Amino acid sequence: MKPTAEPKRLAEELEKLSVQEIICFGHAPQLDEFIAFAVRAGTPFTSLKKAGAACLELNSLSPLSASLVWLLTAKALRFLGD
Repeated sequence: MKPTAEPKRLAEELEKLSVQEIICFGHAPQLDEFIAFAVRAGTPFTSLKKAGAACLELNSLSPLSASLVWLLTAKALRFLGD
């Protein structure tokens, strides 16, 4: 996502795809804002920093509705790698 992109813009792009699984890469705060938008939270509640990862299960693309399945911080990912 571009730094100035609104979360709704990514949702619009996802709607165009006809696949079962999607991996998105990006940076904070855009991914945190998208997660909040997808789960219909008023404000971002995650803090993905360098190398953090999240898994969303999309219930619907139009309108966008998702559930946060898991969230791993960089520290947790390093621990899993050891």
